[in-house]
Amino acid sequence: MDRLIDLLPMLLAGLLLYKCSIVKPAGALREDHLSSRSCLSARGFFAVTVIMHHIAQYTSAGLLFHRFEYLGNMPVSVFFFISGYGLMKRLASDASYGRSILRRRLPKVAVPFFLAAAAYKLMCLCTGQEMSAGDMLGYLINSGNSLCILWYFVVIAGAYFLFAVSALLFGGKPKAVLISMALCWAVYVIAGSRAGLGEWWYNTAHLLPIGMAWALYEDGIQRTVKKCWLPVTVLCIAGFALIFTQYDSIYALCPTAVFHLTLAVLRNMFFTLGFVLITMKLRFGNRALELLGKVSMELYAVQLIPLDLFHSEAIWIGSDLMYALAVLFTTVTVSVLIYSVKKKLKKQPSLG
Repeated sequence: MDRLIDLLPMLLAGLLLYKCSIVKPAGALREDHLSSRSCLSARGFFAVTVIMHHIAQYTSAGLLFHRFEYLGNMPVSVFFFISGYGLMKRLASDASYGRSILRRRLPKVAVPFFLAAAAYKLMCLCTGQEMSAGDMLGYLINSGNSLCILWYFVVIAGAYFLFAVSALLFGGKPKAVLISMALCWAVYVIAGSRAGLGEWWYNTAHLLPIGMAWALYEDGIQRTVKKCWLPVTVLCIAGFALIFTQYDSIYALCPTAVFHLTLAVLRNMFFTLGFVLITMKLRFGNRALELLGKVSMELYAVQLIPLDLFHSEAIWIGSDLMYALAVLFTTVTVSVLIYSVKKKLKKQPSLG
């Protein structure tokens, strides 16, 4: 029965391809491939991909599904690219955006983070597990259980803060902010590696300044890509496939920490840019993906509870298939419910 778990990646692919269309005529490319709706669909697809990656780390069944264990944080790199793209687009159209970014974006990150941490603490109390604040911080930084999933919230919140500071410091000048964020990323990588943080903390964040650069120079990039879309897309896909499938063999050529990080950075860059280039020719998007995109932050935060709960002494689901279905169903259902409640609260009239 557990072999049926391989249907899940097929269903995920079907979700992406549902209502997918090819841009016509043959030589035409989309110019709105990074529209808000397109980015929303991408966030929805990759949020579910991240959940399946984490489920695969807890299971062993399936020839196809088990490969999700090796996806690492590649899907998260798309999140960083989209965030960087959106930040720069807003700044380019409104130089004063730096003054409001923290008020607009930080709650969307901070609220899911602290609610997820509190819910995890409550789960530990209910299941008889001892978990102090220090233990939770240690797991967040160094892995060991699903709490390390929350690293993304910490990094993206830090990126928003640095972006706001840079925008205010340089008067909202896009080029200066881009250079500042690129330098911040370089310092962050050096500091993170020396501090002993897990590599996932910093081997995807470079896609944020890359997304910013894409937004700032989009017109020039579009014109250039139109001339050589196919070879550039093939190069990105081939580069990703080569590093992804032959990672250990390539790393053995120069087994150093710097080369290891370089390979991860290139792999994630090829993965993200390959997907972005594909969206210039294929139009992905449907209501299901858009809904998942709207609750992507909730999906990312909520998943850590069922991941550990359904493999705990209190509730142990032995079947890999049933475990995967339980985690996916619980995560999506709770996330949509949270989103619905938030939506209703926003519609409530203010008192006074």
